[in-house]
Amino acid sequence: MRRDCARHRSRRVTAHVEDESLAYQTGGYHIAGDVQSPRGMTIESLFAVIVVFWVVLWYAIGMKLSVYAKQVGVTYKTAYQWWKAGQLDAYQLPTGTIIVREPKPAATGVALYGRVSSTAQKDGVTRQMQRLRDYAAARGYQVVAEAMEIASGLNDERPKLKKLLTDARVGVIVVEHRDRLTRCGYGYIAALLEHTGRRVEAVFPTDSGDDLVDDFVAIITSMAARIYGRRHAKRRAAQIQACVKQCIEQAQQL
Repeated sequence: MRRDCARHRSRRVTAHVEDESLAYQTGGYHIAGDVQSPRGMTIESLFAVIVVFWVVLWYAIGMKLSVYAKQVGVTYKTAYQWWKAGQLDAYQLPTGTIIVREPKPAATGVALYGRVSSTAQKDGVTRQMQRLRDYAAARGYQVVAEAMEIASGLNDERPKLKKLLTDARVGVIVVEHRDRLTRCGYGYIAALLEHTGRRVEAVFPTDSGDDLVDDFVAIITSMAARIYGRRHAKRRAAQIQACVKQCIEQAQQL
């Protein structure tokens, strides 16, 4: 009799431990029959929802290679060869399905940017912007943004210029002269924009007609800003530029 009672207690303890383990694994819910998640869904239903979610996500990100082949009018074999050659922006799922990413539309809008260094030149920036409007209209550009700023060309904290540089609609930034965009580092900005399929367009590409003189003036302007301050740097640089031009003209006459 005692042995039967001990066996019965042992079975009850074992069943209790198994129930507690099952409750822990399922977040505290255990119902006779199918094991359910905390939200009342069966494991099979939860797995199905996850699968559907990933399928929707994959199709939102891109399209199957077979669909892409039909859209561009080629056979699946040709599209597959393009993918193998690295000519498509695509990736392969663990299941073997090849997904082609949807190409992002290129920015085609044009932005006009005008700048002067001081408030005394405020009227000048208005005339500068009007010349840019005429330039854009003559070329049939679709202008989506305009910005006028009163700030030094050596100042890299220009909020309106930063807004244009980060505007996804803007594919071309038109300035009257290169130094209207910046006094130093123009090439770096142009290179970064070109890397993303965008560009800077200057109505007058050079200030003096000589790239070497323009580079020299940019260096002198930077040095003058450090020595004399940003306010007088442009005037000092203009004086130096005039001297350099005079020396070049004299050398050419010899």
